[in-house]
Amino acid sequence: VIGTAALCPKPRTTTPAQGHKCYPYLLHDLKIEKPNLVWYAEIIDLPTGCCFLYLVAIMDCARRMVLLWRLPNTIDAASCTEALEEAPARYGKAGIFSTNQGSQFTRCDFTGNREISR
Repeated sequence: VIGTAALCPKPRTTTPAQGHKCYPYLLHDLKIEKPNLVWYAEIIDLPTGCCFLYLVAIMDCARRMVLLWRLPNTIDAASCTEALEEAPARYGKAGIFSTNQGSQFTRCDFTGNREISR
């Protein structure tokens, strides 16, 4: 049928945009045994039938707990940045903040001078 498409993520959604800085992966061989040692962010695409919503979550690795989440209807750095700025006020400062290399997480407005380490 003309005009139909599958509701699934497009390939390469975690590729950094051209000109965005990529950071090294810091978690190799690191024992994560205490809260606030490592936080990470994830974006999950949620199809709704007519569009996508994007669940943005910041989680603590040791507690395996979602600290903050947002559910925007666009995939951009603003929702990630809001959650990142709110998390230290609620839960203290993280030692390492880990993300994938997607363009939302490699933009200057996300990777700029923030309260927590990356």
